[in-house]
Amino acid sequence: MLMIAPSTRVVTFQNGVEGTYLLVRAFGRERAVGGTAQIVAPHKIRHPACLARFVIRAMTGLPDDRVAEFGDALAAADVDVAITAQIERAIWEKFVLLAAFSGVSAVTRASFTTIRGHDATRAMLRDTVHEVLAVAAAKGVGLSPGCEQRTMHFLLEGGAPEVKTLLTHDLEASRRLELPWLGGMVVRMGQELGVPTPAHRFICAALAPFAQGRPS
Repeated sequence: MLMIAPSTRVVTFQNGVEGTYLLVRAFGRERAVGGTAQIVAPHKIRHPACLARFVIRAMTGLPDDRVAEFGDALAAADVDVAITAQIERAIWEKFVLLAAFSGVSAVTRASFTTIRGHDATRAMLRDTVHEVLAVAAAKGVGLSPGCEQRTMHFLLEGGAPEVKTLLTHDLEASRRLELPWLGGMVVRMGQELGVPTPAHRFICAALAPFAQGRPS
């Protein structure tokens, strides 16, 4: 039996863009809270310096005392947290960056530094970003002005130079990959919306043999 009271709020910090809406269907919009963070294992959340922030919002779109209390608790623990008026936008803008860099980093087994050092991989980053942006536009997601420019600047000029994504670390450790919820999701949504996603399709095909861990 789930212990869900009228005052309970359920928040997900999973990667991808579907988790929050699954919460809405399971628990109701009044209890669902959208959020962005970087999860590395159950009950463990890591924030490297380049992505060190929580962003949260009640899915009703209205001010919520329980969400405010959660934000205050995070702030009291010296966590950088923001309550946003546009949680769908925040989730998608993280997804644009993460889906693009995760795929390119995993398929090349490379960090920011290596990827930035070659014209071909820099071009692949641009292609993967453009594909996610095109899918978001087709879905009617209102990203903030300058999202593409900020994302490309972060990927090509900012961030932590030696960082690899969790997808790459899981691949190198022969763990199951979250590929279906990153590049795989871009491909699926692209198919549904009639948006071509050739760069993400290539990445998913190249990583498919490793999606469940080390091939037998």
